[in-house]
Amino acid sequence: MIVAAMDCPRSSAYAIDDKRVYEGLRLAGLTHTRFVCNMPSMTEKTSTVNISFRQDLLKQIDEVARTESRSRSELVREAARMYIERKRRMDAVIESIRQTVRERGITEADVTDEIAAVRAERKQRRS
Repeated sequence: MIVAAMDCPRSSAYAIDDKRVYEGLRLAGLTHTRFVCNMPSMTEKTSTVNISFRQDLLKQIDEVARTESRSRSELVREAARMYIERKRRMDAVIESIRQTVRERGITEADVTDEIAAVRAERKQRRS
C-alpha cells in the first residue's frame, strides 16, 4: 500500500476533489493508496503574515490553488516548506563539497587549471 501525505485544509470547503485524485491514482496504477493528512495540531502556534505579491503572480497562485482545491494560505505554506527543504539540501551539498575541498587540499588555482584543461579538451574535439 502506498501512503500519500498531504496538508489537509481545516475547512471542508477546501476538500480535495476525490474523483480527480482517485482517477489520477487509478490511471497511474496506484489503486491501493491511503491518504494521511498533516493537520497542524490545535496547540501549534501560528502567526498571520502580510505578504505583497505582484498582481500577475497572485493570479497564478489563485489559479493553482483553485485547480488543487486548496486555499492561498495552504499553497503558500507548502511553497515555503518546499523552498526551505530544497535550501537545506543544497546547503548540505555545498558543505559536502567544501569538506571534500578541505580534505583534499584543493586550491582555487587547481580549479582554474582544471577548467582550462576541460575547455582545451572540448576545443580540441571540435577541431
